[in-house]
Amino acid sequence: MSEEKQNGNGATPIVLPAWKHALKEMRANGLTFGKTYDAAFFENIFGAKRHETKFAFQMISLRKALVDVGGDEQNKYYMASEENGARWIILETEGQFSKCDKFSRLITQTAKRTVSLRSSVLDNPAAQIADADRRLQESRLERDATRLALLSRSRAIADYVSKNKPKLIGK
Repeated sequence: MSEEKQNGNGATPIVLPAWKHALKEMRANGLTFGKTYDAAFFENIFGAKRHETKFAFQMISLRKALVDVGGDEQNKYYMASEENGARWIILETEGQFSKCDKFSRLITQTAKRTVSLRSSVLDNPAAQIADADRRLQESRLERDATRLALLSRSRAIADYVSKNKPKLIGK
């Protein structure tokens, strides 16, 4: 839910929720790679100190919005904290790619754990699973195993596609 609220002196309206107001201010001040923000910038907008829960929840929403919609609905940015949250920075380009690499590794690790745990529970004789639930979990295991196989072979698949691109699209 988004609304505008007059601030204490009745001047500039503040956009609620506060993270949207922060994003608006960041855009207005030039949202770009390497840009840093002191915690005080966010504390003033959020009405909470950086070690408070309210601040943390606002930052979660703000950081998610930066990755989902970015600065201008087209560009996306990853923002990280420095100095125990005293400063926040829009990572430089290389840092953004580093974050992407980390996310890719996490996807593969999580896929492996999912397949391992799901198959282990299904194979465990002590697990009491109703037939309908077993069929559902076996179906999910098959889907998860297929996803893992594709993730594990993504480089080979990408190489094949790039080498055979004209043939694959019928040109």
